[in-house]
Amino acid sequence: MLLPSAHWLLILVGHFGLHLAFYNRINATGLKRWRVKLAERTVAVECFLFPALIYWYPRPYDFPEPLKWYGWFCLASIVVLGIPWLIYRPIFRYQWLAIDRTVRVVDVSQACHEPIFGTWRIRLNARLPMNQITQLAIEEKTIPVAGLPGSLEGLRIAASPMSI
Repeated sequence: MLLPSAHWLLILVGHFGLHLAFYNRINATGLKRWRVKLAERTVAVECFLFPALIYWYPRPYDFPEPLKWYGWFCLASIVVLGIPWLIYRPIFRYQWLAIDRTVRVVDVSQACHEPIFGTWRIRLNARLPMNQITQLAIEEKTIPVAGLPGSLEGLRIAASPMSI
């Protein structure tokens, strides 16, 4: 009983990892929003329907042939995608660069003299506890760059989440 359970667990980890990778890639494309949302929802439905196979096939080696291949693909994705992803997590500090980082939070509603909420829906959501809709985080990072010309020393680059 333990071997089929471990096998299923590994297949599910690989399955969810593949879908998470696809979800991130589809959001990184320049497709129109409705197409991205359609792809996201299609992938989400398929992602959460796959575990229902546990009820039909309690042992992964009883899969039909196409699902066996997909199961092997999920297992391989753990090795090919999962292990490198895990190695580069901040906890392991592999090829990690220590930087100076300061964060300042500004409440935009306090800085504006006029009401900044246009619709009743936004005003209602703004009143919810722990809502951060009017808070702007300003992050400053100092990154050392090897071989940077002296003329660029101290260069500041401003980027907003909307421009990235």
